[in-house]
Amino acid sequence: MALLVSFVVFVLAAAHGAVGQPGFLSIDCGLDGNYSSGYKDPDEGITYVPDGTYVDAGENHRVAADRESGRLRSDLTVRSFPSGVRNCYALPTVAGAKYLVRVIAFYGNYDGKNSSSLQFDLYLGVNYWNTVSADGDEVYEAMFVAWASWAPVCLVNTGGGTPFVSSVNLRTLGSGVYHPVLAANQSMCLFDRRNMGSNVSILRYPDDPYDRYWWKMRSDPTWKNLSTASTIEQNDNFVVPLPVMQTAIEASNNDTIIKVTRKDKTAHKCMIFAYLADFQNSQLRQFNITLSDTKPLLYSPPYLSAGIVDISDWDMPNNGMYTITLEPTSASKLPPMLNAFEIYTLIPSDNPMTFPRDYVPHSEPELEIAPASRKYHEDGLQRVENRRFTYKELEKITNKFSQCIGQGGFGLVYYGCLEDGTEVAVKMRSELSSHGLDEFLAEVQSLTKVHHRNLVSLIGYCWEMDHLALVYEYMSQGTLYDHLRVAPAGSAGYMDPEYYHTGRLTESSDVYSFGVVLLEIVTGESPMLPGLGHVVQRVKKKIDAGNISLVADARLIGAYDVSSMWKVVDIALLCTADIGAHRPTMAAVVVQLKESLALEEARADSGFKGSIGTLSDTTISTSTFGPSAR
Repeated sequence: MALLVSFVVFVLAAAHGAVGQPGFLSIDCGLDGNYSSGYKDPDEGITYVPDGTYVDAGENHRVAADRESGRLRSDLTVRSFPSGVRNCYALPTVAGAKYLVRVIAFYGNYDGKNSSSLQFDLYLGVNYWNTVSADGDEVYEAMFVAWASWAPVCLVNTGGGTPFVSSVNLRTLGSGVYHPVLAANQSMCLFDRRNMGSNVSILRYPDDPYDRYWWKMRSDPTWKNLSTASTIEQNDNFVVPLPVMQTAIEASNNDTIIKVTRKDKTAHKCMIFAYLADFQNSQLRQFNITLSDTKPLLYSPPYLSAGIVDISDWDMPNNGMYTITLEPTSASKLPPMLNAFEIYTLIPSDNPMTFPRDYVPHSEPELEIAPASRKYHEDGLQRVENRRFTYKELEKITNKFSQCIGQGGFGLVYYGCLEDGTEVAVKMRSELSSHGLDEFLAEVQSLTKVHHRNLVSLIGYCWEMDHLALVYEYMSQGTLYDHLRVAPAGSAGYMDPEYYHTGRLTESSDVYSFGVVLLEIVTGESPMLPGLGHVVQRVKKKIDAGNISLVADARLIGAYDVSSMWKVVDIALLCTADIGAHRPTMAAVVVQLKESLALEEARADSGFKGSIGTLSDTTISTSTFGPSAR
């Protein structure tokens, strides 16, 4: 078996958005890979896509047949994560933009265990978001400002059972929405959102352009419902749906206080938004409104216009009680009223995300960043020991980009020749590429960390106006992708799991990606296969049987040294350990690969065709790596 040793370019999760709704990404978790193009749910009018592009691990399941009735299609399948402590979805974002993210976890007895105590945690990046309970709420929502071109949403096993998820939704918000409360490193977790006086159980998209869920409030004998067909003037900072503002509750008489109370089992800092609009202007409606422990505010709802009362700053209420109190004044001719409210808790930023020092709003072109930020990144690139090319130089060395030799997730790749005759491959960023400045910088900086004669070398880069390009050593034998016929770079399959929650590329990240490449070579399969998960998990399951033939590419027809093949698999699995500190160095990997190659060459020299062996009849040298579990 001849091993092709190559370096894998680091890229982020592919940014495949939903087709039907601009700014929406709706992921049906556990959806069979046969639905690669997704589907449009007839009840929601929303387009869903499979989750294989956004996650590296997990197993697909379907909820129990007796739990399917009355459920949305996206609730019928789940992805569970029996392996690993932390498993993350990498969602495509634009740094500085605001987003709503929603996780729906409908247990539906998918595992046949009828569990009522199953619990696990949700994290947004490295920060705790919420705890999911199989017998509790199914909808978990947060809002955040993106800190990079991807956002990890992670399911963390806390010992309370196997984490699972039904769907993950990402919605782009307007730049002014919830300003200034929603800000960088100040993410919000939804605690409650209610539509008062409505008969609609849940109001959402298309009435709400951001697909927020507005739940119907239970009736109270001391309230009565109000409604109007008149148009209510919107507030651009909150964009409460018109149907929500067209209904309200009113106290049954002028002596009645409206009090809404919500109890939080674990005390958090909270933010309350009360939405009010009067449907008449002939009589005075006046009351004092108190939000939790804040001072009362004298208030009269504006006529046919959305008024908002909120807490001036994040508040820690007494005993975890979130309250909205409306008490009429003696001068008021009409009882107090309330149209809707939202309650959020602050997601603690114990580990603040790193943001660019300056950025322009996401409505601007992605690569046109503020001058201060540009200088910051340029200073970093100047420390990289690689040549910086001008765009005119690239035109010259590629003969005006006349010979295209490939295409990847970043863009087209062109053949070129430097002044000294060195052959190069020039990868130009396409305007249609999902990869932007973050991926460009990560690739430049990570490729300069590892140098080896058998690894593809980065010669230089171009960053001029809106032109981004990477210049590599040219491989005359073709790329790894040519040999293995795998998907182009851009899938999440190569990315170090630690990168999803640290945001840092290290040398151990290089080792992880190299380990994935080794497993591609051994198995002849892509890192991600729809419905089958990541190659690391697939290989681990197969080696439990102790038969290397279940792992090795069937096209080899057993023509390999069994010990050599086992050694390569062992090396690859060590390289792809979840924890970076447990991975070997590249130097140690090269030593082991040389030993593996020596075993294979000895088999070839002897003329022995090899055999398909198991652990029972094979002696495996572990050398400096030590034993590995199978």
